[in-house]
Order: sequence, then structure tokens, then C-alpha cells
Amino acid sequence: DTDPAIARIRVTRTGNSDWELLADTTGGTTFASYGTANDTTYEQSLYSGVWCKYTSTRSDKFYFDDFNVTGNPFVDSEAPTVSAVNVISDTELDVRFSEIVDQTTAETLSNYSADGGLGNPSSVVREPSDQSLVRLTFATQFTNGTPYNLTISSVQDLSGNAVVTVTQPFIYVIPSPASFRDVVINEFMADETPTQGTPETEYVEVFNATQDKFIEMTGWKLCDNSSCGTIQELTLGPGDFALLVPTSGTELFPFTPNVTRVTSWAALNNSGDDISLLDTAENLIDFLSYTDDWYQDDTKDDGGWSLEQVDPNRNCSAVNNWRVSENPNGGTPGFPNSVLDLTPDTIGPELTDIEVLQPDQIRLLFNEPLEETTITQNTVTVNPPHPILVVAVTQPDLIGIDVLFTEPID
Repeated sequence: DTDPAIARIRVTRTGNSDWELLADTTGGTTFASYGTANDTTYEQSLYSGVWCKYTSTRSDKFYFDDFNVTGNPFVDSEAPTVSAVNVISDTELDVRFSEIVDQTTAETLSNYSADGGLGNPSSVVREPSDQSLVRLTFATQFTNGTPYNLTISSVQDLSGNAVVTVTQPFIYVIPSPASFRDVVINEFMADETPTQGTPETEYVEVFNATQDKFIEMTGWKLCDNSSCGTIQELTLGPGDFALLVPTSGTELFPFTPNVTRVTSWAALNNSGDDISLLDTAENLIDFLSYTDDWYQDDTKDDGGWSLEQVDPNRNCSAVNNWRVSENPNGGTPGFPNSVLDLTPDTIGPELTDIEVLQPDQIRLLFNEPLEETTITQNTVTVNPPHPILVVAVTQPDLIGIDVLFTEPID
């Protein structure tokens, strides 16, 4: 069909960003509506025009005439806001504004000031490719783990509206590698139904048991005995808690700090399961293997109550360091445990059983995990004497010693 297609088009927009497309396909002015939509993407523009999508054979087949743009011009009276302050290096910050900012006021050094002896930046540059982003450089290096506050004032948008003076916190962190039990599994909800008051979802609370390490946990694995989930963005400071939840549970804890989603959440079995925490190199950071006997309370083992660690500083993830929550809501996700007891452990482990694994191998079982570095071949003696080849602490629970003899036991 080579006949020309003639249409007169009208597009309207209200102050509430309600758009309507109208057209008269005869080229007249009897317009019919072809649809409405609400879109707030663009509040202002320097240009008006049309956008055409066509094949190469139609590139010279368009003709436009009778353009008419009417209406009240948009007046920007809204001041820019600070959307984010991000640490880039030990001397640099990025300040993200809610809109394009004026270059002169954005690059005025006195419009930015940080506490902690940092003062005004030595350099400020509005990013050429993203004019809502400003890079600050300070002459003094940030101290690892020290919280600072950045005050921003007098920065204007292109219409001359100045930002309301605002102070934003920031912290520079150099992550440290984690060793075993630097980050501990501190509480978990395996059976969330019926809820006693906590959100009805499984969760695992972790705690940074160190005094000076900032630990980057992004990409770590949280596993049960059959599958693993991946921890999303999380840096955990010394003495801090984080609450790990399934993706569906992130909105259920609005007043809990450090709620972090775990993709492909490994569902915890109600009757018992393993829980392990692995870093990005798959080094074991913490491990426990629970059963429903850990509740030690017949009134609380049918759901809605979490299991809490008694002392996160012990090198121990066995039942004797865990109790069912005493909080009436059924748990303390993201906060100190209701059963917390930091009284030092002054009682040594007790031998509870001896298992014969092979004619030349036995296992000694204890009532609590052992300090692996203290176990040597001299730790175990046999009466009557029998030559010992290897002594090893059981992994990963540390509650046993495997003894391998040079020859079978009579």
C-alpha cells in the first residue's frame, strides 16, 4: 500500500503526570483517545519533538508539520537532596545527589566538611558523565574502622535551589580475613510456625566475635546438610550482629539492623540439620549440627521458638552452649541473646564414650568441643601400652579424638 497515512496527533500531560494520546486519522481535529498512562520519569525538558522507529526503506517517508507546544512551563522549586555518600578509597568519597547539580556550587570546597580532623576536602569534582555525582578528595587519610560525619550545604541544582544542610555518616573499612569462629552462628529459627511474635520465617543470626576485625561476608555460603545459599552484600564490624534471611523475609524485619538476604536459602529441617558458614574460598568459619533435643523443653519444641547460643566466645558449637530462647516473642533476631552468659568456662571436657571404629582405630567422645591445638599423640595413653600412629580431632564438630594404632588391638 503506497497511499500516504495522514494523522493529526495530540499528546497531553497534566500536573499529576497523567498522559493521554489522542489522534484524528483523517488529518482533522476530531480527536479520539488512544490510551492514557501515568509516568513521572521526566518532570522537565529543554526540548519537544517526536521519535520515529522505522525500517531503512521508510527512512525518507516521514513528513511533520503544524507543531504546537502549549501549557504552563515547569518551575523547579524543589531543592536537591543527598541520596548517598559512598567511600571510594582512604581519601575519596562520592556524594550522590537526587538531581543534576550546579557545577560552581557543587565544586565549592567550603560546602563540604567532615569531622574527625578531616575538615574540608582538598578537591571536589562534579563528574562530567554523571552530573548528579560529586567526587571529594581529602588531604588526610581516613582511619580504618573509624566512623565519620560529612556535612553538606549550599549546593544548588540548575534552578538555583540549594540543598538543605545535611550530615551523612560514613566509615572506611579494610576487611580482614576470617578465621574459624571469628564469625559465629549465634541464633537460628528452624521451625517458625506457630509464631510467638517474631516474623514467621526461618532465619540465622551471625555475630562477629572479634574485637578488631571488619569482615567482608558478601558471597559467603550458608549451608545445611544438603545445599547452600549465597549471602548478599554484608560487611560485619567487630561485635556486630547480622540477620540472614531468605529473600522473601527481607521486608519482615523493618526495625532490625543488618538484615541481609540469602539467595537460594537452604531450608532448615525442624527435627535436626547441619548449619555451616563458609567464606568465599569455602573455608569453614562455623559449624553446628542440631537436633530437636537441643530445645530441652517440651513446651517449646513444636515451633515458634529459636535456639540461641549461650556464649559466642567459646570455641564450642555443641548442645551444651545452646538453649531455647527465653524471650516471650520466641527469639531475639538481630539483638543480644536472651540466654547470653559470658561466665568463663572453667570446667574441662569429660570423656563420655569410646567407640571402636576399626580393629586398629577407636574414637574418644567428649561432652564439649576440644581445643584442637592442644591435642597431640602425648594426649592419649593406653594401658596396657599399645603403639599409637595418629591422633586427630574429629571435624568439624571437634567433640572427639580419633586414635589410630600401628596394629590391631587384641
